[in-house]
Amino acid sequence: MPERAAASSFTSRWKSFSPAILRKNSTQAYTAFANSSIKLVSDVSDDEPWPDPYEMGAAALRGIALPQIAELRPHLVPEIAIWGRDKVSLITGRADALAIIGDRVDAAIDGKSDVHPTPAVREAHVQQLRDYLSATGAACGAIVYLTSGEIAWIGPP
Repeated sequence: MPERAAASSFTSRWKSFSPAILRKNSTQAYTAFANSSIKLVSDVSDDEPWPDPYEMGAAALRGIALPQIAELRPHLVPEIAIWGRDKVSLITGRADALAIIGDRVDAAIDGKSDVHPTPAVREAHVQQLRDYLSATGAACGAIVYLTSGEIAWIGPP
């Protein structure tokens, strides 16, 4: 399996377990996430180093425990496909979570595992979230850097 395919496969399989974190208490979520991560890491057959599965689970739990995210947690719906159109293009994607209150999308949440994102990478994250805001009509969104615990709000917090 080529390195890029392995990394892509690992990332997409890892992301598929993230909705469980929103639906369980912290201990259950951490245990389920860590066990799933261990299985994913053990299934990869290349020689590249992989993230520590326990740290992956802990980082995700730290992210949803951040006060501004924890406040939204009862309203968060994970892994929602979105689509829309702006003035020049079509927008499609999968939001990590949308805060849905009543019949409207209040906020879009996008978790990132980057340890030291460059300014260019951060700008790409902002543009991705702006696309999600445009497609969903949400007033604001948050880029949650899981490793550092930083939250970058786009639009009013």
